[in-house]
Formats: sequence, structure tokens, C-alpha cells
Amino acid sequence: MTDDLEEVVRENLRLRYDLMAEVAKASEPVPFGHKVRQWWSARFGRSDDQPLIFALLLVLIAITLYAFL
Repeated sequence: MTDDLEEVVRENLRLRYDLMAEVAKASEPVPFGHKVRQWWSARFGRSDDQPLIFALLLVLIAITLYAFL
């Protein structure tokens, strides 16, 4: 019984070490441009649709400025 427990604890420690190594690899710095692309695509859809959404946003801003100025 004690040998089984010791073996389970050793396996648990090995798995934790492997997990820490994977987390360390995954936590490498991510470029700012990549973060912006992820944020944009999460909120405004596919990257194919993004130029259309940006153009519509510019048109709405232009109409608003034209109406109030």
C-alpha cells in the first residue's frame, strides 16, 4: 500500500513538472500585433470581413461629422 502511494506521488510530481515545462513554453511573449488581431477578430468577426466593417465605421463617422459641422 505504501509503495503504491509513493509511486502515485512520484507520478504526480512528474506530471506537475511536465505541466510547468509546458506552461513555461506557452508563456513566451506574444507580439502586440498578434494580440490586436485576436482582439479584433474576437469582436468583429473573420479577418475577411474586417476591411468592410472598418469602411462602414469610417462612413458613419463621416456622416456624423457632416451632419453636426
